[in-house]
Amino acid sequence: MRYAGIVTTLAALATAVLAQDLTQPKAAWEQMQREVASARAKRDWNKARSFSATRTQEFLAAWDKSGSTAKGEQRFYLGEFLLAGGRYVEALDAFQACAGNQTLDGALRNQARVRFAGALSSALLGKKIETRAAEARLKWAEAEVDAIEGEAQDRARATLHNYLGRCCDQLHRKQPAIDHWMAAARAYPGYAYSAARSVIWKLMEGVHELDAYPALRERGNKLLAELVELQEKQVASLREAGPGQEKALASAERILERMRSMGKPLEMLGKPAPDWTLVHAFSKTRSLEELRGKVVVADFWATWCGWCVRSFPAVRDLLRDYKGKDLAFVGVTASASYVTDQRYTLDEDMKPKVATAPAPVNLRRPQNATEAQLAEFKVQERKLIEAFLKNHEVTWDVVMIDESEPSAKYALTGWPHAIVLDRKGRVRYFKRGALLRDRPEAVAKFRAVLDALLAEKD
Repeated sequence: MRYAGIVTTLAALATAVLAQDLTQPKAAWEQMQREVASARAKRDWNKARSFSATRTQEFLAAWDKSGSTAKGEQRFYLGEFLLAGGRYVEALDAFQACAGNQTLDGALRNQARVRFAGALSSALLGKKIETRAAEARLKWAEAEVDAIEGEAQDRARATLHNYLGRCCDQLHRKQPAIDHWMAAARAYPGYAYSAARSVIWKLMEGVHELDAYPALRERGNKLLAELVELQEKQVASLREAGPGQEKALASAERILERMRSMGKPLEMLGKPAPDWTLVHAFSKTRSLEELRGKVVVADFWATWCGWCVRSFPAVRDLLRDYKGKDLAFVGVTASASYVTDQRYTLDEDMKPKVATAPAPVNLRRPQNATEAQLAEFKVQERKLIEAFLKNHEVTWDVVMIDESEPSAKYALTGWPHAIVLDRKGRVRYFKRGALLRDRPEAVAKFRAVLDALLAEKD
């Protein structure tokens, strides 16, 4: 009886504490963050994601039911829950109110401005806000940059600019996006690397005319040189800081070396594409040289890359619509430490067949593998890729190339990544990221490039 009474009391107490947290956004948010941090510390990523999703929905459900209202800093943490729960417009309202609340600490108002821009970017990415409404919100956020104040204002201003760049990018405002990313790096050199990646690729977006490349290269190299200089200053300041900065210095130096090679895509435009070193051909195509006279899309993908698999339906659409035209599509992959054939549900066209799909198989390269083990891994890897191609009904040509070459020869900085060549085998366009059916504007832009190159006769 005593044991049962203790259990009942503890259960009631736990319920009361939980109920109390669920009516206080700040306490509930901090409690959830502790749970997530604990799971991450144990490298239990699934549990961390589950905690975040479950606790967010629990809180929002209880909050909606309670009819409570949040004021002051409580409204900021309510905004965090709304953002985590995908209720972007409500989150925007909460953060905007906090940014204008003069009774709040200046640091929290700065954070509210930054979170507002992050929420707007998420809303645009998820198509949860109309363009006109988004543009009005963006205009407000841009006007708030100069209101950033306090000791950490440079870092906060840079983060805000970075998010504003993403928003402009999603609203197809190319030059403002570039301006914001450059401003982020100028305000805080820690953003130089991400700015360099974003700016270079954004500059090249949509540009496929041969006579446009010289001016594009000149401008891109000028901006890159400025960003490299900012990173060099960051490295110099870390060196001057002395002991205790060794790890940060090593990281900054590695980033600097990467940045110095980021102009390679600009240099490749208009020049013949290097051919790859073939490891294995899963179809008739073996080299780029064989495809001269056609417009070629070399699409770099990997079995482990979810966004690559999500691109397959749009690829099938292209192959259907361009059938009979001088367009060749080649999937390009390379050896990896992890290979899988289980991503059927990410392929929209394959979803109806998931129930009858074979059991998924995963393969990992052994650590510190002997030559014999590595040779056996590569045999099994090819077999698994063949199964992957069959299960996903990949009907287009696919080759496996030397694993060092995607980045070394083709300026690959992430997967998926595609290079478009003209009939003479010259690099004319880079396509970063997934090509998705539910992003019709992006697909239309890519098709416009293909159409323009197919129309060229020399």
